[in-house]
Amino acid sequence: RMSDNKKFNDVDARPAVTSKCVIVANAVDSISCLDKLTGNTLWQSAEGGSSQAVTVANNTVIYSTENSVVLLDADSGRLKKKYAIDKKYGNITSPVALEKWVVVGTGQGPILVIDTQSHRIIETFATGRGITAPLTYDDTTRSFYVTSNQGNIY
Repeated sequence: RMSDNKKFNDVDARPAVTSKCVIVANAVDSISCLDKLTGNTLWQSAEGGSSQAVTVANNTVIYSTENSVVLLDADSGRLKKKYAIDKKYGNITSPVALEKWVVVGTGQGPILVIDTQSHRIIETFATGRGITAPLTYDDTTRSFYVTSNQGNIY
């Protein structure tokens, strides 16, 4: 056991693991990096909590809050970039990191592709009434798969 329930208010999502730590999102207000051996907090970010799974790619922690996608330095927890997502799109799914892009779905809007170098949304894909399930990426075909809130599979 790495921690007791007094450290986290509401942990709903799958944690991410790096060579040094386990990264845990608290749905209420924060994300924490816990030392894999001791369970001690190495860093904590108050950029917002998440009930979605955290992703780590290229030494960057990527996660979605209620209305943003956040990128943190995996070693320090320092904010690299925070992308505001229009509230009209609803909740944001777990991010998928792919090369220089982050892809997320939205509960009431399109799938969004964010370019982490230009810091812009470069592509959208409408699924009707949005998605709440996480996107799945197939490396062999370089394709995404997702089920929509309308019952379609893309």
